[in-house]
Amino acid sequence: MDYEIVSFRLSAGSYMKVLASAGKPSFMDELVDNPKSRQRSVLIARTVERVNKNGLDWARSSHTLKTITADLSVFELRVPGKVIRVMTYVHEGRVPVYLFDFDGHQGKNGKLPPSLMKRAEALARIAFECMKRENEDER
Repeated sequence: MDYEIVSFRLSAGSYMKVLASAGKPSFMDELVDNPKSRQRSVLIARTVERVNKNGLDWARSSHTLKTITADLSVFELRVPGKVIRVMTYVHEGRVPVYLFDFDGHQGKNGKLPPSLMKRAEALARIAFECMKRENEDER
């Protein structure tokens, strides 16, 4: 399956990069289009806008972005006061690419299930390749 990085508009002049299957809606588009999950998309968008405004250093120090795997730059974006999480790849330490949403607090120990980690790592590698391709196309 082919993937691409798409821009999802948050507000006037503010966007987030999202990994999506080529030609298909991103997870954010799907959340917005479903009346049952629209509020979830608003909360995610609000959190991403705070990251865009305040920067990645702030996001890490405020625990809005929590490191999952340092070697792949995979992070968990945490929506304050909610169980909503977004798996995030940070390209070259500067550009967040949002991969998929999920609910945190899974189980007693709070650890992420291996299947979720496997999916995050696979999609982070794909996001890396897409960003690399995008950067080469800009040259």
